[in-house]
Amino acid sequence: GFLQNIQNDAGRLLYPVLVLTERSAMAGFFDSVDVAGFMAKPFEQAEFVAKVRGILTAHAGTAAAGSPVGTKVLLGEDEPGAISDISESMKKKGYMLEVVSSGPAALEKAAVFKPNVILLKEILQGLNGSAAAQMLHIMPGTASVPIIIYEDQMSADAKANLERRTSSYVAMVVNSSGGSTLAAAVAKVLTRV
Repeated sequence: GFLQNIQNDAGRLLYPVLVLTERSAMAGFFDSVDVAGFMAKPFEQAEFVAKVRGILTAHAGTAAAGSPVGTKVLLGEDEPGAISDISESMKKKGYMLEVVSSGPAALEKAAVFKPNVILLKEILQGLNGSAAAQMLHIMPGTASVPIIIYEDQMSADAKANLERRTSSYVAMVVNSSGGSTLAAAVAKVLTRV
């Protein structure tokens, strides 16, 4: 059930999972499931801490360079349908996503969330994506964070104009708000970093 919600397209868990239960008889069941560990209650605090440390140490050693696991993406989007589609695609790739619905909120959240990539819709409430990107580029904590600007149905001329205007501070301009297209754009930008 719940494990399916945190699996990628290949059926592998995106995060290490430690199962805690009062049913010690379930240990056999979880031997056949791809979880990082199983503990039946009651157990000592020191035993629990040691188990968690062991899982985190093992997981840190398996995260490959360029792996999306642990990569934080800040999304500036104000349409619920697009948020749902993009969120699902990012989750499948293993990205941790934080969503804001306006340009000013993107500026505030970027400083606290410390994303690895910022994904902004061009037409956003309060401040367009390109204007927010320009400000993010000069903020000390976000100056080196790659920024992707996207918008659906941009003409070729509008896209070229946006790319020309933002080339010094935007890593990529994408003519789509499709979740899988934007997840691929994030992966591409991360390979450049």
